[in-house]
Amino acid sequence: MSILDDDCYDKDGNPITYAEYHRLRWLDYEPGSSEGYYRVALTCFPDGTDRKTADWWVSTVWLGLDHSFGIGRRKPLIFETKVFGKGVPDGLDDPMWRYTTLDEAIQGHQDVVSLVQATLEASEVRSKLPEPS
Repeated sequence: MSILDDDCYDKDGNPITYAEYHRLRWLDYEPGSSEGYYRVALTCFPDGTDRKTADWWVSTVWLGLDHSFGIGRRKPLIFETKVFGKGVPDGLDDPMWRYTTLDEAIQGHQDVVSLVQATLEASEVRSKLPEPS
């Protein structure tokens, strides 16, 4: 039994032991791969290529360990979306979004992808404008 046993959940939100969490976390994982049980979604920019050649990417993963840390929430936060890469658009280089359910994580991933696309489009338009006077 581990002290973390009360804080581990599978992708369906079912409580699991830390040993089971550890097994699932590394299930189907290969170094350098973007696949495995932990991966919920991965979207690469600007052209959908893989993470190794992308300028930046939106990654949503199963954390497995409750990241709400018991602060003001009744439901565990076990999924996370972040934007990574080189030259990440301003305002998207640090935030993370966390979710309780797989459905929320999938929707959240799509929402962050839309946010990145809108940011890129706005940046492209801005680059065509003359300097403000």
